[in-house]
Amino acid sequence: MYTMNTSIIPDETYGYYPSEFIVGRHNSVPHKVAEICFREAMMLEFWRSVISFISQSTSGNLDGQVYTSDQMDVFMGPYDVKIVHQCNRCGKERFEVTEVHDFGVEGNLPGAVYKLNRFYNHHENALLNYKNHNYGKRENE
Repeated sequence: MYTMNTSIIPDETYGYYPSEFIVGRHNSVPHKVAEICFREAMMLEFWRSVISFISQSTSGNLDGQVYTSDQMDVFMGPYDVKIVHQCNRCGKERFEVTEVHDFGVEGNLPGAVYKLNRFYNHHENALLNYKNHNYGKRENE
């Protein structure tokens, strides 16, 4: 005859620890923050601010210039974002996120890079047209 152990002893007693406990890491930034930061309206505002800053920057026409969100004073929640400004000889310009760093977990977020670049690629014309239309205007105009 087989018996089943039905004792109510916590898993930790038997040595079953969550991996976050073992390595000493746990996600300090809740998923809610990511859900808010990566809403379409937030990404649109982020890209508009980035493009506006780079367009008004003295080094805005340099191909391959790397900008950080901290340097631009443009923030995407708790993440530090690196963006490369690419210009070609025809005058066409592109912006690409190369790194998103989360200081809460001390790591890079490749999914966030993908999401921001995907948003830019889908809205590139509208973002660049917005830049051309609003170039040189102050925020309160």
